[in-house]
Amino acid sequence: LANYFHPFSGIGKYPFNLLKVYRKQKKQVDMVYFETRHNRIPDYKGIIKVKGDTPFFEINKAVLPYFYFPKQLPDGYDVYHAGNQYLARIALYRKPCVITHHDIRPMVLAHDMKMRLIGFTLKYLLKFYRKAAKIIAISNEAKQSLLDLNIVPEEKIKVIYHGYDDEIYKPIKKSLARKKLGLPQETKIILNIGTEDPMRRVSLVLEAMKEIQKVDTNVLFVRVGGGILSGGYWQTDSKLKKTVNFKQFRNVPEEDMPLIYSSADVLVAPQAYNEGFTYPPLEAMACGTPILINNMKVFEKYGYQPIETPAMEN
Repeated sequence: LANYFHPFSGIGKYPFNLLKVYRKQKKQVDMVYFETRHNRIPDYKGIIKVKGDTPFFEINKAVLPYFYFPKQLPDGYDVYHAGNQYLARIALYRKPCVITHHDIRPMVLAHDMKMRLIGFTLKYLLKFYRKAAKIIAISNEAKQSLLDLNIVPEEKIKVIYHGYDDEIYKPIKKSLARKKLGLPQETKIILNIGTEDPMRRVSLVLEAMKEIQKVDTNVLFVRVGGGILSGGYWQTDSKLKKTVNFKQFRNVPEEDMPLIYSSADVLVAPQAYNEGFTYPPLEAMACGTPILINNMKVFEKYGYQPIETPAMEN
């Protein structure tokens, strides 16, 4: 099981959850984790670390894992599982290989030069899907976006949805959750979770909060996530942020996330792109918290342009 994403990210949580389930079932599975100074993790049972490093964040994040790491995987395993699409070159060097496909967002929603470069690289990497024995798509949406690219036949793709850890994500009494988090008991709480990537439409939630608080001032916007590694896009909304009743949590341990979900009256999760799958709505429902997500057709009605999936030559 090959991975290089920290477990705090959704794309990283996926292989760590798999490893946890495999170990519980006493399966003989190792995770080979590519570690640099920018994504160090503690030593875990069942994790083998391959290390590579430069002083440059972007090279460590989007060059070494894509092109150096696939060649460094140890020999001798029965099956190699690339935990995300960016590790598709593993199929060129290690067989049989299974690849989990999450989405093609950098190819269709490039909000800056960095994302455009990642999208260009991903378009190249997806061609190695042809070398894989099987592709796991995390939703029908992810499967369809892949079929539209005409890279692999449909029979090679299997849809397997994400799950959640039912030992962690359980309902907690709202008053108790708020007390432990230091949140007000009588205030309505709107929750948003994720990175500061523009795709998450945090600014849209801020605009909605500004309008809501014109009618009801007893509303608090709670946000979990963000920081320097997610790009700092939140800072572009700093003026708007000051206009709403707001509290932000960062680096919340996963075992405390049920407190966050259970403290909220609703989780709001707008997206600018119908990506394959996100964990927060699933985890919120597991904790008994209502969710509000958008349909892209509604976005289009209010001026957001539809995102077309580009074709890829064979």
